[in-house]
Amino acid sequence: MAVPTLNDAQLKRAKKLIASNTALKQALDGTGYSVEKSGPWTTSGRGGSPGRLLGAAFVLRLDQPTQLRDVKLPVAHYDRRAKRPQPYQLTVNRISADKVTQIDVLVDLGRGAVASAQPDPDSEGLETSAVKGRERNVQLPEKGR
Repeated sequence: MAVPTLNDAQLKRAKKLIASNTALKQALDGTGYSVEKSGPWTTSGRGGSPGRLLGAAFVLRLDQPTQLRDVKLPVAHYDRRAKRPQPYQLTVNRISADKVTQIDVLVDLGRGAVASAQPDPDSEGLETSAVKGRERNVQLPEKGR
């Protein structure tokens, strides 16, 4: 079973969507970044079906450690039981953290939008909470799956 890949045009479009994302620009407040890693963002391809390309996944390395104070960023929660075209729930989290050096980003090319932008879970002092009215309503995956 072939793993979906990104072509150059898709990668370029995803990078433009990141650069123009208002929430991410506000959170970084002028801090520059470079792409440390990038690759396809796909569905899991469970049950023998091939994975479907959703978009692009990036690890952004910040030019300097950055403090986030109560910023609102999107997060994608997978809905592993859903049988719908968008296999995730889009929510928004309030995030605070010190000395953030890395942001993990998912870009949904079908929607033309950043679906998730989250600091590295090991960021110092990381605190996250759902924005009221934008809480997760999909089940957490079972352990080991």
